[in-house]
Parts: sequence; structure tokens; C-alpha cells
Amino acid sequence: LALDGKRVYGFSATPKGRHDKSDLAIEALCGRVKVDLSYQFSVDTGANVPLYVYVYEAQGPEGLENKPDFVKEKVGIWCNRHRNGLLAHLCRDIPEDDQTLIVCRTLEHVLNIHRLLPDYTCVFRTPSGEREEELLERQLLPPGWKHHPKFRTDADGSRTDFESARLKKVIATPVWREAMDFRQLKWLVR
Repeated sequence: LALDGKRVYGFSATPKGRHDKSDLAIEALCGRVKVDLSYQFSVDTGANVPLYVYVYEAQGPEGLENKPDFVKEKVGIWCNRHRNGLLAHLCRDIPEDDQTLIVCRTLEHVLNIHRLLPDYTCVFRTPSGEREEELLERQLLPPGWKHHPKFRTDADGSRTDFESARLKKVIATPVWREAMDFRQLKWLVR
């Protein structure tokens, strides 16, 4: 696509079938896919490193079938002690020097996992006053958390520290999104 004599290119790891429908936005702005490179091609040419995916099955509470999605996610994921315990058990087996990032969708999930992995640093946006009060009351956030080095709300500074490997073990909400290039990252836990 050319705008004012300039070419516009869209790049995506998922050019078709994204659940957020952003593939349609790229196509609308840049036109149809012109080049489609496979993952294996990108590994063979050195553009990406090989990925190894490990999937574990975790037990969840029963009887959630007819509950709202929010309840299913909260009870089945964020507050699921068996699932979070399995995650923590697996993460404790990761060598201390291997950079590890655990990605969670919500702050509540980050804090529940942090209870099990207190050596990890939590990276998230500052909660609203009301939300902070609730998290303090539920003892998910400790008093004085803003001055504790394991709780960070500076996403950009934390990203720089993670990129340079000054931070090795992190549990984060989606404060780091697209276009991250963590070259020393060995383990990504979702």
C-alpha cells in the first residue's frame, strides 16, 4: 500500500485467524498477505530460535459450566490452588540463572502466583485506590508494597531491566505486549 508515495508494510506472527480480529486491520491497511514465511523457515534462517512447548493438565473446580466467564476464569485459573501450585512447582525446577517470564492476564493472578514464588518480581500497572485497598485487605498485596523491590509498576524501566537480564524472574500482567525482544529469555510460562 502506498500513502503519499511511501510504502506501508504490515508484519504479523498471525496474519490469519487472530481471535482479536487485528489481522483484519492489517489487511485493511496494507492489503492481502504477499509473503508468508513458516516458523521453520524463520528458525532455519536465524530469525527465530526453536521453541519447545510443554503442556500440563491441571485439575480445576467442578460445577463451573453454567457460571459466567468471569467466574470461570477467577475460580478456574486465577484462584485455582492446584493449577497455581503446579505452575509454581514447575517454575521452582527452572535453574536460577535462566531468565523466566510468567504472563498472567490479571493482577489478582500475578499476586496469587507470587505467594507461591516470592523470589519472582511482579510487574503491573498501579491499581486504582479502591482496587489497591481490596488487594491489601485480601492480603494479596503486602503493606508498603510500593517500596518493596519485588513489586514494580514502572513497566518501561522493568522491561529495560528484563531485556538486560538485571531482572531474571518476573510475573507480569500484560504490561509488555507486542514487539518485545527478550534475547535472554529461556522460559515463558502462560
